[in-house]
Amino acid sequence: MLLLMGFAVPLIIYGTFFYRIYMFNCLVKNACQHGAAQLDLAKATAEVNNYLTSHAFVGITVSIPATVSVVTRTTTYNQVGVGNQNYDNYYLQVSANSQVAPLIPMPSFFGTSIPGMSGPLPLNMTTQSYFENQQALAPP
Repeated sequence: MLLLMGFAVPLIIYGTFFYRIYMFNCLVKNACQHGAAQLDLAKATAEVNNYLTSHAFVGITVSIPATVSVVTRTTTYNQVGVGNQNYDNYYLQVSANSQVAPLIPMPSFFGTSIPGMSGPLPLNMTTQSYFENQQALAPP
């Protein structure tokens, strides 16, 4: 029984911890997709920050504001069949910081704190979402 408790409890703790990390990854990805649907960068930034605060999972503390930037290519590819050549292609990149707490925090030993065991683990997730022909980003 002691062997089962010594194996099962840490397995449950780490399983929920990695599940929370996965949920934070999905949160940032979905926020990026919602931001890419907006018409300009200011609205995209507001939508990303709103989505990150309103959809955060239990045990995840997201630092607001998130970094939202637009990534463009410096070279042009003119291959047939790769997409409509009349539109500019962009990527909206979202980078968010968070603190992911373990399910059951372990006590610190001799004053040492281990992120992920005795306290929350700081994480930074970055993701990109593809979009094209945004009106605010089109050349004048």
